[in-house]
Amino acid sequence: MALTLDDIKAARNLQVDADAWQLVREAAWKRIEQVGTPRPRSNEFFFIPLSLFAQINLPKAAKPTATKLPTALTDAWVTALESEKDLASLLPTLLTTAPTLYEIKDNGAWQNVEITSNCPYALHLVTVREKARVRIFWKTSQGIFNAERLDLRAGADSQVEVIVDGFSAKKDSQNLRHSHVHLDAKAKIEWLETDAGTSLTRSSLDAHLAGAKADFSFRALSILEGTSHSHRRLRVTHEAPEVHSEQFIRHVLQGESQASCDTQVEILHGVQGTEAHQLVNSLLLSDHAKVSAKPTLVIHNEDVKASHGTTCGDLDRNQLFYLNSRGLTIGEARRLLLGAFGASLLEAHSESPLRKQLRAGFDQLLALRFA
Repeated sequence: MALTLDDIKAARNLQVDADAWQLVREAAWKRIEQVGTPRPRSNEFFFIPLSLFAQINLPKAAKPTATKLPTALTDAWVTALESEKDLASLLPTLLTTAPTLYEIKDNGAWQNVEITSNCPYALHLVTVREKARVRIFWKTSQGIFNAERLDLRAGADSQVEVIVDGFSAKKDSQNLRHSHVHLDAKAKIEWLETDAGTSLTRSSLDAHLAGAKADFSFRALSILEGTSHSHRRLRVTHEAPEVHSEQFIRHVLQGESQASCDTQVEILHGVQGTEAHQLVNSLLLSDHAKVSAKPTLVIHNEDVKASHGTTCGDLDRNQLFYLNSRGLTIGEARRLLLGAFGASLLEAHSESPLRKQLRAGFDQLLALRFA
């Protein structure tokens, strides 16, 4: 069920009434009791060692008290939570006192919105109105255990750029991040997320291309070392004709780090003229690094263009030899090739100040880790 904010009058940074939100927290608590913590080889957490969830310990105060304040917003959420299975979605819904609302209206120019929270459990609801253009910079919370959720609706003919900054997350932290995205007709979303290695980063995203000619582009870059884990789970549904989606994900793994990517695109019956592409590229720079990639297409008709693929390997020895023979040290050659590997993903994103800021962080990261 796609959640909307059309039934309420929201202003940017306006807080939902905390007492009213108790109804949603009650529904989330009930659903957590039913779903429980992740079980071995569950669909939602298939690739993740369950020992990494040792820090999940719900405080007794998390259980909400009863309330009788129904609203259009909370009623919709209570209904949606009845079928929710993802703990990363349920935790911020339960533990936030009230979500933060953002409404972006068209003003004829690009607007910039920074989403951040001082609380490790945060829920952000963003509505981008028709024809509006906005750049959203989502900064990871600085806690040791974080569970955040973003619900984003892009109105007709809107343009949205989302950059998720995982480069600044604490190295020993555990981060669960869930996003629910809904695109109306001709809406376009470019999504770029990064992570540089934490104890655990787990990102899940559900995207619904519900309007004709909607366009959703997802890109992600992980640079991991030590025993870091990074896991992504994407579900993209083509629900309208002539929509387009792509997922382009790259990993650079050192030490005993592990990454996984479970992506699925489903094209529904009767949805004609759509296009979907998936590609996962992984560099394993250590014999002990591990990666799992499962790009999946579920297509219910024939009038589509679709592709999926994955590659895995080390840096090309011939390229290293060539650069070394031209005067570069092996270390310099490796940094140059790794820089090109990451930059090709970053440069595919639209030109914006946010992307330039992220590229600067990427270059600094390479200089530190591959000195």
